[in-house]
Amino acid sequence: MKKLILILCLSFIGLAANAQRGGGRSSPEQMIARATEQLDLTEAQVTQWEAIHEKYGDQMREARQNREEAEALRQKIEEEINATLNEEQQIKFAEMKESRPRRGRGRQN
Repeated sequence: MKKLILILCLSFIGLAANAQRGGGRSSPEQMIARATEQLDLTEAQVTQWEAIHEKYGDQMREARQNREEAEALRQKIEEEINATLNEEQQIKFAEMKESRPRRGRGRQN
């Protein structure tokens, strides 16, 4: 019983430490779930977002080694996603993009 409690405590400590660090990149599913909640996406919009992420998934994985290519692809994805949103959602989406932490060298918040 003591071992089980110790294992559970260590697991929770590990999860908490990972959450504080940001936990790495979000998966497309996590991003869509967060956007669905924050932007109140419709089922049709969720389906469109999933299709966009599916369409560019392999290209994005390949482009990670080339910063300029990855950034251009990310911009293209955001433009397609933005086109699925109504005006109010576009404003909220822009605010979400501005408030997210920046990654990579030379970037500032």
